[in-house]
Amino acid sequence: MKFISLVIVAIACFILVLSKESKREWSYVFLGIKGNSTNTSLIDTKGKAERISRGLYGISGYHTMHKDVLDDNYFVEVKIYCSFQGNDNLHLTPFYVPPTNVLVYANVYFKKYLMRSTSNCSNLPLFGDNVDITYADIPLNITLSRCLLNISDFPSFVQKGYYRILTSTYRTKPPFVNAFIMIDFKVDGI
Repeated sequence: MKFISLVIVAIACFILVLSKESKREWSYVFLGIKGNSTNTSLIDTKGKAERISRGLYGISGYHTMHKDVLDDNYFVEVKIYCSFQGNDNLHLTPFYVPPTNVLVYANVYFKKYLMRSTSNCSNLPLFGDNVDITYADIPLNITLSRCLLNISDFPSFVQKGYYRILTSTYRTKPPFVNAFIMIDFKVDGI
């Protein structure tokens, strides 16, 4: 009987924790950003970590599509790696975006995780939850200026360590091109 009471109390505590908004238990520091393209005449991408104030860095850069390559053959893939020692011994985490059509990516992942972060520091448009992004809505020249990551929509708890986000954009039919952006950052747990 005592065991059943403990299980009920544990379940009640679990439900209580899930029902309340969790306090953010982590912070991050950008360490660097790199960008590259296999064909800069089609897509050119560059980025850098830019100092905003002491110990605070934002992302600046651009992703320019010189020809209209946005169609159903343009995909985005995001992989997140982690190292707990800070060396290059990175391991793939379970958090990733599989190869996804750019419109699906924009309407699902961009809206949920990145739109608030880029709203005041880029030329990317803002959309309501019920508005679908179309190819015409995506600018061919995307610029970022000292963007900070808004972590309010991310998990409340992230393990302390060094992380690398590798974002690849590519076409599956001619004209072929593959561009990537690699962002390194350090997460401090509280």
